[in-house]
Amino acid sequence: MNSKASQWPKISVILGNFNYEQWVERAVLSVVEQDYPNLEFLVIDDGSTDRSVEILNKYKASFDYWNPRENQGHFSWVQEGCERATGDLINWLCSDDYLAPEALWKVGQQFKEKPSDLITGEAIRWTGTTPQRLKPQVPARFSEIFSKGLVLPQPATFIRTALFRQALPPRGMVDVLVDTALYLKLWAQLDSQITFQIIPNTLAHVENHPNAQTSRKGLITKAEILRIYNWLEEGCQGKNRELTRKRKRLHARLDQLETIAASSQAGLSKLIHLFLHEPRIIIERSFWGAVRKKIV
Repeated sequence: MNSKASQWPKISVILGNFNYEQWVERAVLSVVEQDYPNLEFLVIDDGSTDRSVEILNKYKASFDYWNPRENQGHFSWVQEGCERATGDLINWLCSDDYLAPEALWKVGQQFKEKPSDLITGEAIRWTGTTPQRLKPQVPARFSEIFSKGLVLPQPATFIRTALFRQALPPRGMVDVLVDTALYLKLWAQLDSQITFQIIPNTLAHVENHPNAQTSRKGLITKAEILRIYNWLEEGCQGKNRELTRKRKRLHARLDQLETIAASSQAGLSKLIHLFLHEPRIIIERSFWGAVRKKIV
């Protein structure tokens, strides 16, 4: 390592790709062109059948780890990269997303000045040419997650590598909601001890499109949410365990709500019955949306 690189925290960036030939080169260049002096770039192609591997091969000299492999899923490539990462901080990108210019420099500078467990910033979600700004919302403790919310734009969020490994869910539990499981576990483990910084800049861009896995796998994510809550409940104690149980119950009610709203056979009385069993559901916008559907 040269002397300039040693002055900066080492940042590991994992890039995973599956059949995104139209975007993968942009993602690679968004990392390489940062010209960050202490970067570890780990790239995994998860069994693409398009031109992705051909495109990635052009840049493999810039990769610290390069594995074109058979398809194993989103979680698998995040885990594979995590196991090999040696940075102080770790970040992962799906290849339809990309880093903003100077993102790594801004994160590195913040970590140099004040080493933290997590550093995050804004992301911009693009639907075609329409941008939507995604601002982080970071709770100070686990108990605030379910009242104030937890919003971390995943490609704009950097976590201490050791903590990332500890919080990564076990294989087979999730494939789509890796970030949700990891962030909830991180707060469940550290609670009010977690240290974080929010950079008031755009650090990444997110491509919103019909082929994104979160769009294609809606039913899968429902099952994953339930498994995440069960996993958290097993690892939590005291008040945090009770909070997790309550949230799991509320989520089950919201699933019922969605079913009722979509059914032409279920009337308003079903919604009232749901409210009586879970009064807190009244603060959910989806509840009032379902009521409106039934009335109109």
